[in-house]
Amino acid sequence: MGSWGARAGGVGGSVIEEEDLRQVEFHLTGFGKFGSLKENPTEKLIELIREEVRVDPGEFLPARIASCHVWEVSAEYTDDALSKLHSSLSNPINRPTVFLHMGVDCGANNFRLEQKGVNEADFQYHDERGFSPRKQPIVRKNGTTSHAVQTTLPIAKLASILRKKRFDVQTSTDAGRFVCNWTYYLSLHRAKQSGALVLFLHVPSVSQIKLEEQLKFVKALVRQIAVLVRAEEESIPKVKATTPALATS
Repeated sequence: MGSWGARAGGVGGSVIEEEDLRQVEFHLTGFGKFGSLKENPTEKLIELIREEVRVDPGEFLPARIASCHVWEVSAEYTDDALSKLHSSLSNPINRPTVFLHMGVDCGANNFRLEQKGVNEADFQYHDERGFSPRKQPIVRKNGTTSHAVQTTLPIAKLASILRKKRFDVQTSTDAGRFVCNWTYYLSLHRAKQSGALVLFLHVPSVSQIKLEEQLKFVKALVRQIAVLVRAEEESIPKVKATTPALATS
């Protein structure tokens, strides 16, 4: 997909309208409870987005919300879920596809667009299945724990645009070393085969930014990603088909 990665599709069909192909497909994920956090704002955001899409499927245009998921905060669960999600793009239909993963940072006071995932699992406490690796690579074949994979989405540009819309957002180069980073690194790693565009968003707790404002931000982010991706798509010169000349005797 230009300089941002290969095109990827999602839901197949025999007849696809041209405008449908111009929509950018999104798969959104959030997390459930973990540790002492009984209500994860990203779970609530997923629930609200599901309802908005049910009431008005065109609410996010030019984005199309293809799926929303709430995942257990565990490495094993997210590993399996990511495998299924990326595998679902095995039959592309030429529609760009974005995976927007969301997690909460209870120590943050603003939104953070994460630049990269790092090949290190260093859990300071157990995940929801009791797993707590320390300083271990997530994907062993990728080498050391210093290996990182970066998103190809223009997050600095996204943050700048969203700040002009009066959202408190910044870019970040540290997604932590818990399940959020585990999810991001694995998703970016698998995107090399699936062709999806991947971004991780950290949101603050609702005590810092109310849920209603968080929902407004996520909607603005999704729409702005879709606008930029479509603009990138449309800037790529189209190759015109030519009719081969007939051989003459």
